[in-house]
Amino acid sequence: MLKIIHSRYHDLFAEILKRASEHIKALFAVGLKEVDSTIHSYDLVSKLNLPNNGTLCDGWGLPKTGLLMTVLGVIFVRRNCAAEEDSWKFLNMM
Repeated sequence: MLKIIHSRYHDLFAEILKRASEHIKALFAVGLKEVDSTIHSYDLVSKLNLPNNGTLCDGWGLPKTGLLMTVLGVIFVRRNCAAEEDSWKFLNMM
């Protein structure tokens, strides 16, 4: 993540990550968990214990808990910067 953050913000990265994590948790009920502290590897973990992984009907539809992962995936594929139109185009295809 530090590779895509401007060097003037590297000293503030820990605070930026902490605040972003708090907002993601509040908005999407997904927590940021450090997997490996030596390489600073993180994982997003659902804080909800939803039946059917959050789908509306058993086996039907995109899990609502997976929406964040889908949007983050679009951003990642677009080299960490996706236009809103790109995100909507991908979501509409789903």
